[in-house]
Amino acid sequence: MLTKKLKTLFGHLWFTIWLWMRPLVKWVLRKSTQLCEIQRICYATLPGAERSTKVEFSLEHSRHAEIQKCCAYLSSKAEEQQIRPDVIHYAVYAVVRVKDINTKLHPKFSGQLLSCIGSIWGYRQLISEVESLCNIGCSTAAQLPANAQQVTDKLQTLWQALKPDSHLQKLVSKQWQEIGFQGEDPCTDFRGMGLLALENLLYFAVTHESAARHVLSRSCHPRYGYSFGIVGINLTHLALTLLKDGALKHHFYNVAVKEMKEAALSASSTSGTAGVQLPSLRHFHQVYCYIFFEFDSLWRNEKPRDIMEFNRVRDLFEKKLRAQLKSYDCILKTNFVLRNV
Repeated sequence: MLTKKLKTLFGHLWFTIWLWMRPLVKWVLRKSTQLCEIQRICYATLPGAERSTKVEFSLEHSRHAEIQKCCAYLSSKAEEQQIRPDVIHYAVYAVVRVKDINTKLHPKFSGQLLSCIGSIWGYRQLISEVESLCNIGCSTAAQLPANAQQVTDKLQTLWQALKPDSHLQKLVSKQWQEIGFQGEDPCTDFRGMGLLALENLLYFAVTHESAARHVLSRSCHPRYGYSFGIVGINLTHLALTLLKDGALKHHFYNVAVKEMKEAALSASSTSGTAGVQLPSLRHFHQVYCYIFFEFDSLWRNEKPRDIMEFNRVRDLFEKKLRAQLKSYDCILKTNFVLRNV
């Protein structure tokens, strides 16, 4: 324990020294290479997590007042969910002007920076969007919420997707216990994560229908079973936590590049142009699907004695997932392989 504390202390000390020396190091490198720090990053790293992460650090720790103002503007737009291509282009123009970069000599730089800024502040905008959904209550029509009909429709679609051969008699029914909810009204279980948890489950059930039904069937195992709906809501909380603390950045930064390449290929085939690819709720739902499917796999592999071991398995799963997400090459793929029940 003492050694760990000393390592942490040394790490903080070294980081402080580095921040203090950083301006001098940047000045020397700028004079010797004739390139600013962001250019050196873009030219020395491949597109994706490594490049975007280093550009993010460079921008956030810039001492230039206009760069700081630009970052604050982008952050405010992300919080307002107003990050658009024109906003990103403005930010790129501001950085190019402040850094005095000759775009004729460096024609590819603006596009590289555009992709990075879109990924960085698109990620922050996604956090705002996801939190907004989480704050929307999920209630039945009997409680007269403003979004009652929307919730009702989503619940009915969820049931049909997971239990296509069983008719839901009524919205408030003990039938919901068949897919792992605690009582007759599933909305009482969604209370902690709001509409976000319902949207997550619905996306999994509809978009990855076979995988979702497969996981549901495994959750009904007589010995290693668990409450599908309740666990699904708990995993929404895990996905939200990973998003907010930045653990999912590498995945999302890599997904942005992957989809930009796909869009560029599509645009070239149609003689169009590929725009900036921003993280969206669809991408977050995909992460959730991956988390649910992989958690189910680990749960079965761990062979828990009973549901009381849920916290242990969940903590183990989170630890392994966080380790996986640290890699610059990380990308969570949802090409599910169904295993035996």
